[in-house]
Amino acid sequence: MSVPTFMGYRRENGTVGCRNHVIILPVDDISNAACEAVASHVQGTMLFHIPMVACSLVKT
Repeated sequence: MSVPTFMGYRRENGTVGCRNHVIILPVDDISNAACEAVASHVQGTMLFHIPMVACSLVKT
């Protein structure tokens, strides 16, 4: 009989947690810098850059 395992992590306070995926998705190009800052502080995140400008989302 095998020993059960848990693919998670231990928090600083001793409790455990699990994470599937963390995706940081900015809503416009102005948010890219803020999202980059968040991604640099959260290990294992995936950042997607938005290449379009904010005004291109407005229909004329």
